[in-house]
Amino acid sequence: MTDWSLFLIPLVIAFDCLTIWDLTKRKRYSSGVKILWIVIIILFPIIGAALYYFQLSLSYKSIQRKCNKKEKH
Repeated sequence: MTDWSLFLIPLVIAFDCLTIWDLTKRKRYSSGVKILWIVIIILFPIIGAALYYFQLSLSYKSIQRKCNKKEKH
């Protein structure tokens, strides 16, 4: 192992643990969806967590657009 991997591996594990913790706190996802995301995050640690946060930010933007449209009417 190289020196940078000794730093990178715990960092990825911590990021994945934070992602899974955040996922378990979300009430809008069903148990099945949560389990699917957890499996994706465990199998693909960096990509899975990044995809989770990316889709989360997209859903927030969508919700904000809907709220802005309601305010204008």
